[in-house]
Amino acid sequence: MSRLYVVLLALTTTKVKVSLSELLWSDMTREATAVMRVDMGDMVYSEHEMWRTVCKSLVQCAQQCFSTQGCSAFTVTHVTSSLMTCRGYSMTLDKLQSGVPSPGTRAYDIQELSWLDKECTTDWECSNPKSVCLAGRCLCSPGYFYSHTARDCWRHCPEEDISLKIVAYPGWYAGNMKLNTSLNMAATSCVQWCRDVTACRGCLYDVTTNSCFLGDVTASVDGVSESTSRYGFNYYQKTCA
Repeated sequence: MSRLYVVLLALTTTKVKVSLSELLWSDMTREATAVMRVDMGDMVYSEHEMWRTVCKSLVQCAQQCFSTQGCSAFTVTHVTSSLMTCRGYSMTLDKLQSGVPSPGTRAYDIQELSWLDKECTTDWECSNPKSVCLAGRCLCSPGYFYSHTARDCWRHCPEEDISLKIVAYPGWYAGNMKLNTSLNMAATSCVQWCRDVTACRGCLYDVTTNSCFLGDVTASVDGVSESTSRYGFNYYQKTCA
């Protein structure tokens, strides 16, 4: 049977927006869609399985895959009329071969819609001219706001368009984070603190001392030190609507 790709849902709708791991990537929305693979249905696969869980809906299963870094495909199999087994895979379905018959199972590939968060090894693999390859992922250059609407990197974001979604730059440092400081704070609490403070545009976390520094400017604004790779620091920045 020839392949049949059917678009199921996209993260451009509010209902299914989810984020990557809170610990490392911190609410960076994955721009992707789930694409049904009719030719790979009625099977479950044992190789490259990342996780298996019970979900109440297809959307919930898709959200689980969207929110898991590295998840490239998933299958859903009804257990009862209201419950289904959801399996996530680290490879696309084309790369899975050891399938076991499972009538009624539906299979979906994750298709990236944008350059954001694509795996990379060098900057040239990131198609946006204001993006860089950091920690193996394409992100806006430190200090540039990612615009969820434009899917672009902006140097400035209007006050009314500042989003609570935050992109993390693990291992990167930004100076002049002088809005506020707190000691003995977890990284997730530091990020949440920045979300809660309207004037905060980004924060710096010192993993060696558990210190949190909020800033009302970003790493691209004049007077702020450019981000440089330093051991023991993570830089986080709000995004743009």
